[in-house]
Amino acid sequence: MSRRGRSGPAISLFAFQDIITSVTAIVLVVVLLLTLELAQSQPGEATESLDAVASQLSARIQEVQNRLKEIQISLDKGDDFVQEIAATSPAELRSEQQRREQSIADLKKELQEQEELKTRNESERRSVETATFDLAPTREENARILAEVQQLEQTLVAEEKDGRVLFTLPKGFTKPGWIAVIEPEKVSTAPMEKEFSPQVFTGAGGLFSRSAARQFVDWIKAEKRTDAYFLILLRPESAKMFDELEEMLEKESIAFGFDVITADQPVLDPVKGAAP
Repeated sequence: MSRRGRSGPAISLFAFQDIITSVTAIVLVVVLLLTLELAQSQPGEATESLDAVASQLSARIQEVQNRLKEIQISLDKGDDFVQEIAATSPAELRSEQQRREQSIADLKKELQEQEELKTRNESERRSVETATFDLAPTREENARILAEVQQLEQTLVAEEKDGRVLFTLPKGFTKPGWIAVIEPEKVSTAPMEKEFSPQVFTGAGGLFSRSAARQFVDWIKAEKRTDAYFLILLRPESAKMFDELEEMLEKESIAFGFDVITADQPVLDPVKGAAP
């Protein structure tokens, strides 16, 4: 705060300074008297140590003078502060006090807002953690579905590479489905949508051997698959084999359908059969 004109009586520290000066003088007089008494009681020793005593007295006097200067400087500063306080009106002091109290109140308010913000952030963090925990099963299910989709995509890519034709039964069809590829002297069969190494029957038929068609129908009856549905795929030049097979399937009341494929169209995989 800057100095202002004094609005009341000046405060003087002159009496305190006189006390300090008098005390210092008394100390010096006492020291001189003690020195004189010491010299009179022991003249020999006093003469021999006069220089040492004089040196000690000089050091003590210098120390007292330095201390006196420090006290004087402190008194000057205190006088300036007291005069500055005395020159400040009560209204200005109250205004300064109110300003400082308002600053303290603002700081307390800001601290409270920071504490509330910290509490909200902690609550939001806990809510996020709870939501993350609740969504864990959904994430696992999504991960499982994603893995299945990726597997299907890989299967589709593999199927596109080998060019196999896939066949499925209509939705709601209750009979188990099988694929049977008919060639001039061979019949290959495997279940739909299920990995199964194809069952292969060969033979042209004749007096002493069974044809591939006959072996196929006998296998159906032996495996008790007469309630299944067989999709017959005909390759070129296999009409004779199909005529023989058709007659036997109808006789045994085995459900079947047929379609035509090319000579080199892949249908059955050596390992997976008709499955994707």
